[in-house]
Order: sequence, then C-alpha cells, then structure tokens
Amino acid sequence: IENENNGTKLLEKITEIKINNLKFSYPESPTLFKGFNYTFNKGKVYCLKGKNGEGKTTFIDLLLGLDYNFKGTIEYNDIKLSDLDMITIRKKEVSMVMQEPRLQRMPVLENITRGIVDYSLESLNKLCDLFGLKNIIGLEESISLSGGEKQKVSIIRGILKNPSLIIMDEPISALDAPSINVLKQELSKRKSDAIIILISHNEELFDIIDEFIELPTDNV
Repeated sequence: IENENNGTKLLEKITEIKINNLKFSYPESPTLFKGFNYTFNKGKVYCLKGKNGEGKTTFIDLLLGLDYNFKGTIEYNDIKLSDLDMITIRKKEVSMVMQEPRLQRMPVLENITRGIVDYSLESLNKLCDLFGLKNIIGLEESISLSGGEKQKVSIIRGILKNPSLIIMDEPISALDAPSINVLKQELSKRKSDAIIILISHNEELFDIIDEFIELPTDNV
C-alpha cells in the first residue's frame, strides 16, 4: 500500500488535537459529516457515539492522518496534520485497539510486544497478571486464542506502548467483568498523560468518560 502524504515534523508527546470546521464525504456520496469543531486535551477520556454508518471509523482515519481528503483543519499541538510525520508519530505515540484484533502468526508474547521498542518487563508482567493472561503468555501460537483473549492481548499491547494518544473501538465487547474493571482502572490511571478516545455504546464504560461526542452528520 502506498504511503499517504507525510510531513516531516515530529512530536515528543501529543497533548492537544484541535479540529476546525471539518467536512468530509466519499466520492459521489452525500456529505458524511460537516462543520465539526472540537478540541481533545490530555487528561480526559472521550467517548465517540453514533449509529453505525455515521462516520466514526472514517473520523478516526482522518484524525490519524490515514486520509487527507477533507476540508477544514486538524492540528496536533498547534501543528497542521499535513506538516507532521504521522507515520513515525503513529508508531511511537498512538495506540489503536480494534474491536476484533487480528493477531499475527507468532507467539503471544511477540504479538504483545511487536513494534514496541521500549517497555518495562515489570509492567508487562503486571498487565498480563491483571488481565488474566499469565497462563497463556508463553504459548507459541496466537491464532487459537478466544475472542476475549485476543482482545486482552490487543489492549495490553496498546497500554504497554505507553502512548500519548489511545483509541479503542468497542474495547470491552468480548471481555469478562473482572477485565472490564481492570481496563477502566488502567485508563483512569493513565489519562493524566494521554488523550483517550473510546468508541463505545456500552454503558459499563460511561462512568469513566469525561466528555461524550456525537459527530454532526449531514446525509441530506
């Protein structure tokens, strides 16, 4: 896949994402959403709400610089998205946890740590213990894991990276009740050093949310 447009400026940490008058539509399709203004700040947990097909996934793609075909501006720490080296920034400062993570055909431990250059072994062991993965961390095959175990692997990897932007799409859809509580505690603990965006309809997460967001759709 050809790399998208990419700037040269880097960021040590992401502390603010500012969106101004964002408008987007797919070719030959109605406007998906328009006139969206918002500012994400470090220290808060946000929840992106909306029905299926209202642009939540597209919005995240735009936010992460995976698609530049939009009108308006997106700025990280007051620097325009188009000026940033988003490929490097995503690798170092962004964690994206999908609802149905696709693991690589490699051991569980390697799936958790792949691509993470610097991490604490103590933190890794603690997270695996908290999420109940201690007994499978040494398995040589990840494909056979259950849906809940795969989701835990993805969550642990996202947290272990210690990013300054965490995005999670329906992160508790396959989790057991104890693991949901652990995730809520971990996100609440880490939000002081990160922007956390959740895409979720699950009310079990709502007590840790600081701000709810609904995209302004325009399907006329």
